[in-house]
Amino acid sequence: MCLNKRGFTLIELLVSISILSVVFLGLFKALYASIDYNMVNMLRAEGVTYGDEIMTQEMLKPFAAISTNTRTYTSTRAIALAFKSFSATRTNVAESTNTTSVQINVRWQYKGIPYSHSVSSMVTNPNQ
Repeated sequence: MCLNKRGFTLIELLVSISILSVVFLGLFKALYASIDYNMVNMLRAEGVTYGDEIMTQEMLKPFAAISTNTRTYTSTRAIALAFKSFSATRTNVAESTNTTSVQINVRWQYKGIPYSHSVSSMVTNPNQ
């Protein structure tokens, strides 16, 4: 007597579900890593933009109005439907009577890891 076997046995079904679950876990891990990597890049881009905005404000001032003190700025910005805080420290150093060094250091944190971006420029008195 020959029985016609069709379908899967219970063991074959359990093995195939186990293999599929491992594949899906790997896919979810890759998706999470790519989202995390993109978030770090978006935060870095926003930090660069924030530093550039502060530097532009400094460069638009007349030379006599650029003070040689340190100032700290803070900003909360919307990134990917969330708000993130950035802080920046502007340090101006008089290199000579006609030249001032402007340095901006922007800092932020993501998942407890500190990140920073620095921008620097020299401003020269155009009247000299």
